Amino acid sequence: MKTYEMNGHELEILDCGDLPNHQVRIKYILDGQKKEDTIEDRHALVSFFAEILDLDPDDRFDLNRIKLLMYADEKVFPLDEEGLPEPIHDVTDDDLFKVFNIQEKE
Repeated sequence: MKTYEMNGHELEILDCGDLPNHQVRIKYILDGQKKEDTIEDRHALVSFFAEILDLDPDDRFDLNRIKLLMYADEKVFPLDEEGLPEPIHDVTDDDLFKVFNIQEKE
């Protein structure tokens, strides 16, 4: 498991799976609180992460941080839907660990 530090929050994604009608159920721990939410579709994940992490989805820097988070965690991506935010290219695992101060748990 990976714990991400972002904007003063600690986030650990436990599970992220598709439901009927393109909905997504995400289970996570945010600042020590275990939570579960159902999201309208994979496209809404950007707004979802922005909301729970107090980020601005319209701010270019925040949007890139959200995209990095989504692509950094194998539970969120890979996805099979088209038209989703493109990952930032040429980012290594070391870069992700530095950006999010990722802590690995077994």
